[in-house]
Amino acid sequence: EKDGIAIVFIILGATLLYFFGSKIVELLVSQIVKGKSRGQPRKDIEKRQQTLASLSVSIWRIAVAAVAVLSIFKTLFPALDLSPLFAGAGIVGIAVAFGSQALVKDFLTGLFIVTDNQYRVGDVVEINGAEGRVERLGTRVTVIRDFEGNVHYIPNGSIIHVVNKTMGYSRVNFTLSLSTGT
Repeated sequence: EKDGIAIVFIILGATLLYFFGSKIVELLVSQIVKGKSRGQPRKDIEKRQQTLASLSVSIWRIAVAAVAVLSIFKTLFPALDLSPLFAGAGIVGIAVAFGSQALVKDFLTGLFIVTDNQYRVGDVVEINGAEGRVERLGTRVTVIRDFEGNVHYIPNGSIIHVVNKTMGYSRVNFTLSLSTGT
């Protein structure tokens, strides 16, 4: 009975942290980006805030879920020492990392894209031949919707060349034909 109450409190606390903590993380990221982006256009700041907030919230939620699962496990099995489990998980983690190099490459490249501010959600970009508006920038994949409505999922690790058409200066060139009496 005592363990059941503890587990209920762990789940309740994790749920509160999962949702309310996410809002706090979004606010913190927003304040940090505003502080470091002085002199940049408001729209650029908003795009950067949205991109970094979604990435930070994802990391926050994964961490909260992991701590909750480990806390419940420790409550259910208090005599069990988790140290060997973590050591074994470290070794297994290394083996999995070698097997999932593409996933790790996608993740690290996604972090570099965000920190280097190459493009943000809402930017019009051309990536590896796909051109359109960035709908989502995750740690593993970038989602672009082209001007015909097609959605392109591009693994971040495969991104070689990026053309950001809305960063900084943009120009529209078009020909307008008018009659001489206009």
